[in-house]
Amino acid sequence: MDLKQLNYIVAISENGSISKAARKLYISQPALSLYLSRLEESLGITLFERQKTALVPTQAGILYIKAAKEILEIKKKLYIQLDELSFKNSELLDIGIIPLTCSSMISAVYSQYKSLYPQNHLQITESSSHVLEQMLLDKKLKIAILVYRQPLHSEICYAPIRREPFYLAISAQHPLTDKLRLTSETVVSLRDLSNESFILAPQGTVRREIEDHAFSVSRITPRVLCEINNVLTAERMVRNNEGIAFFAQGYIKKQKDILYLPIDTEPHWFIGSAHLKKAVLHKHEKQLLQLAEEYYQTHLYYS
Repeated sequence: MDLKQLNYIVAISENGSISKAARKLYISQPALSLYLSRLEESLGITLFERQKTALVPTQAGILYIKAAKEILEIKKKLYIQLDELSFKNSELLDIGIIPLTCSSMISAVYSQYKSLYPQNHLQITESSSHVLEQMLLDKKLKIAILVYRQPLHSEICYAPIRREPFYLAISAQHPLTDKLRLTSETVVSLRDLSNESFILAPQGTVRREIEDHAFSVSRITPRVLCEINNVLTAERMVRNNEGIAFFAQGYIKKQKDILYLPIDTEPHWFIGSAHLKKAVLHKHEKQLLQLAEEYYQTHLYYS
């Protein structure tokens, strides 16, 4: 009995059709259909009834699928145990993080992780969320801590740690502060700021996705003063009253000369972990992700 082919039968059962299962398995529909026909012929029994809207397991099919799942689960547990044994002599774990957002987290979590696994070594890659996602797809990383507005890749498992709102940062010296009587409690609408100049993140970044979506929902086209990736530079420009900018909650530092205002459309992103759906995570890798989750649940700000 071929374990790979057991996956085929389980996939057909879970998806209810040959075509959907074939797409999930990355094989052609005719090949999967031929495999099912040959299997049923070799068994001398029908596993699925061909109904109008779906394939439905027969009584024999239910038994076959149940056994297939049990066998695949045994294989999964065995491989995890073997991997844990082989990892005892290994010292390297590749993890991807995004700068600034994850810097304080990884420095705090590192010592906790090393106390649990002193023989292990972390190789940390710092890059943007989209680059980290591609590295996961290319199998250059095992796990990553990143931000996203919504999951982009079906092959990646995204596990949200926390939902983080965005605020508008405006200088306390901006004319609108007095005109609209703004305070840190004022909920603003982007439509009321359509004539103002905005400092935005560069195209292709997750922050820019959040900003563009916020403008789209508010049905306005912003006046873009400039595009800056460094949030510290953007903060200085806001303080100097050169424009208005978006800041995720974790970036915010309470300052007298800048107001951080909640937005009526509630733009946000998720901080979360990511790994390939097909990847089997070791115990120590799950522990590292758990430590990261605990950190972000107790630390509102990035630094």
